Amino acid sequence: MCGGDDLERVLERVRRLLALAEDPAASDNEAAMAFERAQRLMHRHAIREWMLEESDGRTARIVERRVVFDRGDPTNRYKVSLADIVARANRCRTYYAFRTARNHRSVIRSVTFCGVESDVRMAETLWTSMELRRGMGWRRSLNEHSRETGCRPSPARWRNGYYVAFQERIEERLAVLNGELDDSTSGRELVLARDRQLDEYMGRKEFSDEDPRLQSMHLSYEAGRYGRRDASNCPLGLTETPAATGSRVLEGGHDGR
Repeated sequence: MCGGDDLERVLERVRRLLALAEDPAASDNEAAMAFERAQRLMHRHAIREWMLEESDGRTARIVERRVVFDRGDPTNRYKVSLADIVARANRCRTYYAFRTARNHRSVIRSVTFCGVESDVRMAETLWTSMELRRGMGWRRSLNEHSRETGCRPSPARWRNGYYVAFQERIEERLAVLNGELDDSTSGRELVLARDRQLDEYMGRKEFSDEDPRLQSMHLSYEAGRYGRRDASNCPLGLTETPAATGSRVLEGGHDGR
C-alpha cells in the first residue's frame, strides 16, 4: 500500500491544481486543463496504489467520510447528487441521510463517501472544489443574464436550473474522461476490483426503503444553458452518458438514516 506521506503529496498537488482552476484570473481553458490534470493524477495514483496492493496480496480497507450540510440549504439535494457522480467517477460510493421536519418534509442532513481512503479523500476534495465553483457560478450567471436581457428571473428558479444542468454536464464529462483513463488493462482491472469490493461492502449495509419527501423545485431552463457552459469549463472530465433530465434529483445515493 502507498504510505500516508505519498497520499498527502498527491493530495497537495491536486489541491494546487484545483486552486489554479478556481483562480478568477485563469482563463476557461486553463481552468479546464487544471481540473483534467487533477483527475488524471488521481487516477494514476489509484492504479499505482492498487498494483502495490495486489503485489503484497492485500486488500485495502473501505472507509467512510461523512460531510454534514448546513440545515435548511435548498441545494443539499443537488449536493448529494453531484457527490455521487464524482464518487463513482473515482471508484467510490455514497449514501445520504435525512430527517423528517415538523412539516413532514425531509431535510437532507449529510452525505457519506465510501471507498478506499485515498479514493475517498480525493473524491471529496474534487467534489468540494466543484461545489464552491457551482455556488459562486449560479449567482454570477444570474447577474450576467440580468445585464444582458434587462430582466431578473426568480433567483430560486435560476439557482435550481443552474445546479441541475451543471451536474448533468459534469456527469457527461466525467464519463468521457474515465472512459479514456480506464482504457488500459490496469485501469479496467482496478475499476472492476473496486466495484466488486464496494458492491460487497454496500450490500452488507442496511438502508431505509423510505424515499425522502422533498419540496417540489421549479427550474429555469434558461439558467441551464449557463450551468452547462460553466460545467464545461470546470476542471474535471468523465464519461458521456445520457442527460438525466426528467429523473429524480436524488439518484445514485442511498438513504442511510
